[in-house]
Amino acid sequence: MDFDLDFVEKYVETDNGRIHYLHHAGHDESIIFVHGFGANARTWKRLAGFLPGGLDVYLVDLIGHGKSDAPRIRYTVTLQSEAIDRLIEAEKIRGYYIFGHSYGGWVAAFHAQGSREKAGLILEDSAGLKEFIEEREKEHGYKERMFREAMLLNPRDYVVRSTIESFRNSEELTRESLSIISEPSLVLWGEDDRLIDIRYGRLLSEYIPGSDFETVNGGGHTPHYLMPEFVSGRLISFLERNRD
Repeated sequence: MDFDLDFVEKYVETDNGRIHYLHHAGHDESIIFVHGFGANARTWKRLAGFLPGGLDVYLVDLIGHGKSDAPRIRYTVTLQSEAIDRLIEAEKIRGYYIFGHSYGGWVAAFHAQGSREKAGLILEDSAGLKEFIEEREKEHGYKERMFREAMLLNPRDYVVRSTIESFRNSEELTRESLSIISEPSLVLWGEDDRLIDIRYGRLLSEYIPGSDFETVNGGGHTPHYLMPEFVSGRLISFLERNRD
C-alpha cells in the first residue's frame, strides 16, 4: 500500500480532545499501529509500503503527538489507551490486532490487558517494563536526556515533560500484569537496540503466555523503519498463523 495515496485522514473526539489517524480500508485483518514517544503516524511510512493492500490499517497519532490535540493534561498510558478505545468505538472495529513500537508498545501492552475484543498483540522494542524503568532510573540525568531527544521529534515541551514524569506509576508492565494477556502475541526486537536492550525484550516475551519472540538483525530500536520489509514479513506470517 502507498502511504501518501492509500490512506484517508480522519479525526475522532475523545475525553481529552481529538485524536488524528490515517485509515487504509481493507477486507482482511484490522491492525492499529501505535507509534513511539515523540513520533507520529508518519513513522510507519516505510513499513506501509510492504503491507498487503487487503489489510485494514489504522495509523494513530497519540494524544499530544502529530496532528492530535495537545491539551495541558497529565499524559499517561491510561489516557492514551482510552483514546484508542474511542477510535475503536467510532470505527466499530472488531477482532483487531494492535501493533505498538517503544512507548507505543507500552500503550499497546497496557491496552491488551483489558477485556476488549482483540485478535492479537505485536510489540516492537517496547518500553514500559518495570525492570527496565528501574534500571534507567539509576542513570544520572536520564530524564533530561530523554526530554531533549523527544523534543527533537515533538516540540510540545509540556506533553514531553508530563509523559516522562508519569513513567513510574501503576501502569508499569510487570510479570503479573502481562500474564493476563491471552491473545496471540508477537514480540519483535532489534538485536542491536541501544536504547532498550534485547534482554528486556526476552523478559517481556517470557511474561506474556505463549508469545513468540523474534530478533531483527540490524534493526536497532526502530526495526519498522530500518528493516521494513523484514518486519512486514514477520507480521504477515504472524497473521497467517492465527487465521481460522
